[in-house]
Amino acid sequence: MATRRTRPKGSKPDKLMRDALVLELNEVAEEADGVVTKKLRRVARALVEKAMSGDVSAIKEINDRVDGRVPQAVGSPREGDGVGPLVVEIVRFGPQAPAE
Repeated sequence: MATRRTRPKGSKPDKLMRDALVLELNEVAEEADGVVTKKLRRVARALVEKAMSGDVSAIKEINDRVDGRVPQAVGSPREGDGVGPLVVEIVRFGPQAPAE
């Protein structure tokens, strides 16, 4: 009878690819020199080596993972793009106070 693999602890059922990758990355693999390490460690090492050789995308990926992504600025609309300021008008219904 085939064994059924369970999802990693805390995973969500709609994250099937993520779960499969986590399972694979947690497996061990033998290095060329005979040292046994997790695949995740080998992937991280390869990413660091690419960054050390000057690969800008690898450097950016490491920065995003270590420091978190830089939040995108939410600014006011640019002039001339057809979007103006938001104007809110408050209208009172019912008895009005007498005007002075």
